[in-house]
Amino acid sequence: MDKKKRLYEFDILKGYLVLFVLTLHLLTNFIDGIGLPRWAGWQLPLFFLVSAYFMKTDSLEQQKKKRLRSVATPLLFCFLLFSAVVGIWCIAEGTMTLAELGRSMLSEALGKPCLDLIAPGLYLKTELHTSMMTFWYYIQFIIACVICMPLLKWINESVGKAAVSIAVLLSFSCICYGFGIELPFYLNMTAYEAAVMVLGNMAGKYKLHEKIYAMGARCMIPLFFVTFVIASALCLWNPGISFMSYGMLGSRGAIDPLCAFVQVAAGGIAMLIVAQWTMKVKPLSVLIGYFGENMLDLVLLHMFVAWILYKAFGLPVAKDYVHTDAFTGSFAQCAMITGIFILNMLICAAAIWVKKTIVKNKEKRRKFAELVARQRI
Repeated sequence: MDKKKRLYEFDILKGYLVLFVLTLHLLTNFIDGIGLPRWAGWQLPLFFLVSAYFMKTDSLEQQKKKRLRSVATPLLFCFLLFSAVVGIWCIAEGTMTLAELGRSMLSEALGKPCLDLIAPGLYLKTELHTSMMTFWYYIQFIIACVICMPLLKWINESVGKAAVSIAVLLSFSCICYGFGIELPFYLNMTAYEAAVMVLGNMAGKYKLHEKIYAMGARCMIPLFFVTFVIASALCLWNPGISFMSYGMLGSRGAIDPLCAFVQVAAGGIAMLIVAQWTMKVKPLSVLIGYFGENMLDLVLLHMFVAWILYKAFGLPVAKDYVHTDAFTGSFAQCAMITGIFILNMLICAAAIWVKKTIVKNKEKRRKFAELVARQRI
């Protein structure tokens, strides 16, 4: 999207979602006794809707460059880097063997359903899972994009075709969960995600944000409360897609994808309104917008940085989550958790700054080389 036409409300929306996800991860996965809240089911899938909001009907090659390569390259780089760091550290400590590292890398890259189909019993969780537990989002995003790119070309902004596509995708997901069918690469879940992306793309076509913002405060305030209550109430009744990485849904089976779809649709409207209100508070909008603009880097880095911090402070690390002793809410524990959270964010921010500096310098060198080449001609 053209920088001059950038909609900063969406950076703010993503910023809130990123902070929400980071806070949940650094609490629920790092402290014994704190579980994932039931009302946290619709925020993370909203990333798929927002990503598809700006998907255009460009050629597949252009979409691959814009959507797939921009995600796949840092994902692969971080996968190899994290595997090397965690592997060397754990092998040196004697808590992991080289063979276990290889099995763990396959487990994180392919996922349990796919690996069980290829080689039953090979799946293994080690401390590598802790540092990479957010990678599944980007793997799922790439798979959903592969499905959606040709699908959106076929839809070609047709409301009827979009409705049919959503109905088919949701029906497939409902059938899978209704009969307890678990597919490789969590395709039972990916169908739901693709339906969300089709919805997001159609919302972008009709510029939903402009229609909402044109309502004025008298309409936006009640609309926010209605949509937020709907999304949260459905989560309390049924968590829906709360554990997307494992393809696990609530206990109601076939109806879960439908609940999750309504949750993300209603939650998206509520968050658009919050983002617009935040735009009026300049310092807050700049801070939250920065988090949203660097969403990819933050989501990839924060668990890995947290793993290193816990290791550095000598805190115990489990295969599925990092934990301290039972959380009692004491001042010392709260101070330690707050300190680790702040330090985590500072390290992530520094890493993002270094990356952006390198990218800018590379871009400057490229433009200079092009200028020199034109002058020679």
